[in-house]
Amino acid sequence: MVALTVRRSPRSLTRSVRLWWLGKRRPQPWKAVLTPVVASIRLRSTRLEIGHHRVFNVGSDQLPRLLIALRDDAVEHSVGETRYRMPAQQIADRLDLLGIGPAEAEAAFDAKLTQSLSAGGKDREVSDLDILYPDPLWEETEKRWRHFEDHARQELILLNLDLPKWISLVRAAAKREAHRGLMVGIAPDRIEWLVGLLRDLDCLIAFRLLLLAFPREEVTLRIPNDLLSQPLTNATTAVSDSLRAFQAAGSKYSPTVVLTEGSTDVAILRAALQVLYPHMSDLIKFMDFRSPAKPEGGASALVRMVKAFSSAGVSNRVVALFDNDTAAEHELRSLNQRDVADNIAIRRYPTLDLGREYPTVDPPGSRMSAGGMLRTTDVNGVACSIEMYVGRDVLTGDDGNLLPVELKGFDGRLGRYQGEVTNKRAIQRNFQRKAEAAIARGGPLPDEDWAELDRIIRIIIDAHHGQ
Repeated sequence: MVALTVRRSPRSLTRSVRLWWLGKRRPQPWKAVLTPVVASIRLRSTRLEIGHHRVFNVGSDQLPRLLIALRDDAVEHSVGETRYRMPAQQIADRLDLLGIGPAEAEAAFDAKLTQSLSAGGKDREVSDLDILYPDPLWEETEKRWRHFEDHARQELILLNLDLPKWISLVRAAAKREAHRGLMVGIAPDRIEWLVGLLRDLDCLIAFRLLLLAFPREEVTLRIPNDLLSQPLTNATTAVSDSLRAFQAAGSKYSPTVVLTEGSTDVAILRAALQVLYPHMSDLIKFMDFRSPAKPEGGASALVRMVKAFSSAGVSNRVVALFDNDTAAEHELRSLNQRDVADNIAIRRYPTLDLGREYPTVDPPGSRMSAGGMLRTTDVNGVACSIEMYVGRDVLTGDDGNLLPVELKGFDGRLGRYQGEVTNKRAIQRNFQRKAEAAIARGGPLPDEDWAELDRIIRIIIDAHHGQ
């Protein structure tokens, strides 16, 4: 160091020291001493990781809110910390059902982007980003030895930025910096700056945006045990405790209530939810037809229930699911959508591909045939109750043919018959066996047909997006 002082000018010496502090010369003794210190500081923070990337430093005030995106059964205990691990897609599904979907996240991102541009760069100071994982030693060093904001590049990126471009930039930066984690730089093309654009957003919105960038990674929340405080002392119920607290504070976090035409719909959809989306089971509640009140079934009763919920001002998100048949169409004509509350979504079972050419038995005296004749016709809008969505494997009889639909009463107003699939009891029993076996093994088999029920569950999940 003395020789360096004698041989170089003060300006050159300053540059040398600066480079040394920035790690360009990798002084191994210095790193060996400070690495354990930095590691101990990091372990004192609650961290959110996506894949191998450190993303958020979670404050104690935000932890209960962030926990509602997870599940109690995702907890893992180890010496010094409590971890929650879940696939990113499952967390995204939960956030979607809580009303924090891609559309809502994009709207918040666009608003934040507009705010950042109008603020003239004030919101883009990386040095005080509370949501980022802080490394105090390096952060202070960067402040002293580098003018780390290239404002021209930042403005150029921001002026041309939208959510798809931000996702692409984040993914590209993550690939470049994967060997060092997210928190490695402050240039506009680095993760720190890109994630820093999410500063001041709701933590769940920011979380959802990052899940759009990393949809297939595993998410880990690491909480030092000594930071667990009331009411989160019991880590095994911390998620459900947090969810109940937020549900009590506002209906936004209350389960989505699903109304159907009957108890069979509930039994089949509840089983499908448990097989296909078990991580969503605590966020969707179905009308209980087995309760002492014994709610009335049928399309007309469902219309009356929708009107009653609207009049009562029920604040939960509600999805009213009608059959894809003649009776539902007839009753829905008496329901004026303008009289339905905004939190109640009216949906019908989707068009059934299998039903486009389905074996059908005409009633005696049918206007279409002599009656009793088996023919192939499109039963969508005529006879597609929940039993028609349980899968071709369940709808196929012992003879290898699809169980036919039988047409019955004629609706003069609509000019078509009402129909229903035959052998409903057998279909329900066969589906119950299929569902129980799938639940026992932890999921469906590759050759099982769950596609149509999956579509219905997705209709429930997406019913309130954009509202």
